[in-house]
Amino acid sequence: MNNRIEIKNARIHNLKGIDVSIPKNKLTVITGVSGSEKSSLAFDTLYEEGKRRYLTFSGTQFMVDSVPTFDSITGLSPTVAVEQRIIRQSNPRSTVGTKIKISAMLAALFANYGKRSPEYDDGQILDISMFQKNSPKGMCVKCLGKGIVKWIDIEKIFLDKNQKVCEIACGLGKRRAVSGTIEQFCNSHDINFWEDRLGDLSEEQIDLLKYGDGGATEFYGYVPWINMLINGPSAVSGRPAFLLRNAGMLEERKCPKCNGTGLSEQAAHTTFQGKTIYELENMYISDLLDFLKQYDDGKKPLLKEIVTKLSCMNDVGLQHLSLSRTVPSLSGGEIQRLFLASYLIAEMDSIIFVFDEPTIGLHEIEKENLIRIIRKLVDGGNTVVAVEHDENFMREADYIIDMGPDAGVNGGYKIYEGGYEEFLQCMNSKTAPYLSKEIGFKIKNEYRKIDNDKMLTISGANLHNLRNVTAEIPLGVMVGVAGVSGS
Repeated sequence: MNNRIEIKNARIHNLKGIDVSIPKNKLTVITGVSGSEKSSLAFDTLYEEGKRRYLTFSGTQFMVDSVPTFDSITGLSPTVAVEQRIIRQSNPRSTVGTKIKISAMLAALFANYGKRSPEYDDGQILDISMFQKNSPKGMCVKCLGKGIVKWIDIEKIFLDKNQKVCEIACGLGKRRAVSGTIEQFCNSHDINFWEDRLGDLSEEQIDLLKYGDGGATEFYGYVPWINMLINGPSAVSGRPAFLLRNAGMLEERKCPKCNGTGLSEQAAHTTFQGKTIYELENMYISDLLDFLKQYDDGKKPLLKEIVTKLSCMNDVGLQHLSLSRTVPSLSGGEIQRLFLASYLIAEMDSIIFVFDEPTIGLHEIEKENLIRIIRKLVDGGNTVVAVEHDENFMREADYIIDMGPDAGVNGGYKIYEGGYEEFLQCMNSKTAPYLSKEIGFKIKNEYRKIDNDKMLTISGANLHNLRNVTAEIPLGVMVGVAGVSGS
């Protein structure tokens, strides 16, 4: 059995035809100055070739011919990349719970063990789809599972009596798809769509414009039409919403039907141990874990599995999130840990994991825990290759590959390959002297003065987990915002 990944003559981008030998079932760190071609080796060579081979032999990739960027790679197994430029791309409705698959498991838990309010018990057998907001059975029929509706200030739309009829609602009626229909409606009621101003119309004509003529023509009024544009099943979320919001005519409000849960009445009135699925998904991971542990008596395999997965998320430092938190709102470090948790949960082995600076965004006190979790992947029979600069992370590595000596065309050489202790003695490396303390960082002795009259004030910030924070940020200076990850 080949216990190493052998790469021969890697030459993509600025790589200078290098050979590397990466031990399997170990933690390897690829380091070096920024731009020294670390990612070219880790992602563009190792990961891309692993992916290409998998797709080729699985029959799912047809265009596999390409100019080779290496002579050979041996010892490859299925390869997974945890790269920020990849994982930041996400469905805006994707949540922590859907990404980690726990939301689906909670839906199954409620389908099997949920208790319905008698007044909402229609006699139907509970199923998983009833507790999923993307399902017709589980979503609120008014907000379609979003929990919010866009509210239109109709009076503000018709406030300016000097505006022409064609200019109502920021001129949305001029759109070619509907202008003919609206013009025909106006002609039927003695209104000149293009020239008449609101001040020229009678109250009856204004009401007709607002609410239509009961089906006498094809146009059913601005109020239902705009609501359909903004909130309908085929809602146009782009330009109409943008124009109305900019004009102060549109705002988002909690859905009055589901009270912001996004759930159907059946789901909203079904509980597990007194809690709805909405309440569970909006708990912090740590609180949800503590709550479910109370009822994990070993007789519900599904509940036990949920607890196990939540424990894993807690272990990777995501205890401050909720399952309902949207993925696009997470930091790069939080997303990496979310993906890391998903791989740990899957309990895969013989996989090559390639990480892009996994410590980024983490506080020093959190890095030790992250290393411990990555060690779990290695102990589970996997290989981890990480592009990393963090000193503590490199100290924990089984193997070091140093790239350099500089960036761009002056990089792409293998400066060192081997163990950490020997790396400290590498005279050609620009990284090793800092690790061995031969070179230290310069510390500033003077700081720019702060002008108290030039401050940016943020008042009452409450986005996500911010607790009504007020802060003053001085202008014209460099400002650092510190704290543990997710704080």
